[in-house]
Amino acid sequence: MRGLSAQLALCLLFGAVVACTASVDSQTWFPENPSLEFIPGKTALAVIGARNLGKTEVNISAAWAQLALVSNTEGSIYNFSAVAYQIPGLSTNEETMLEYTMPMPINLPPRDFILRIFLWTTTGPNEHEAVVLFNETISIIEESKIVDTELLGLYVILLACFAAAAYGALTLAQGKGWVKKPRKNKSASAVASGDKSEWLKGTVADKSSKKIVKQS
Repeated sequence: MRGLSAQLALCLLFGAVVACTASVDSQTWFPENPSLEFIPGKTALAVIGARNLGKTEVNISAAWAQLALVSNTEGSIYNFSAVAYQIPGLSTNEETMLEYTMPMPINLPPRDFILRIFLWTTTGPNEHEAVVLFNETISIIEESKIVDTELLGLYVILLACFAAAAYGALTLAQGKGWVKKPRKNKSASAVASGDKSEWLKGTVADKSSKKIVKQS
């Protein structure tokens, strides 16, 4: 593993990286981040599919990635750790699928970056190659909160201020006589406090309208 790390370091130092060659066909996708939007402090999962199109056996040794500024695509601002794979060599037209995880730095600002993912392959004792699997722009975004307590508190304060202002305006308008106060319904209370016979008049419960039938 130490020899592999040294080889990767030399590859990054001298830029010994080539584009995806005709001998290796690859595809990279992010099942948890299909829109290429990532959150600082969260781990991103990259799924790598590789297929050997050459005539000789290809060994996949490791994968690693780096971030670069959009304004300076040649440089690198962050290198993700390399992950070694212990898989058999790929014969002609044979394919495999790998997983590579990238913990996004917690201090990344919300902006666009260039993400590059590399695959370290060997086809012989002294034939090494770093293949570029992914080289596209990604977006670092802030994590959205399900309930923003600060925003919710602001809404409550604004609602309370609006209610207080509306009540004050209504009180002032009533004091100036611009708005009349609602009158109480006196008819209902007058009937309720009156004679109960007024309620029974004309009904079967009215004693005055009942005739006494004597038994013969």
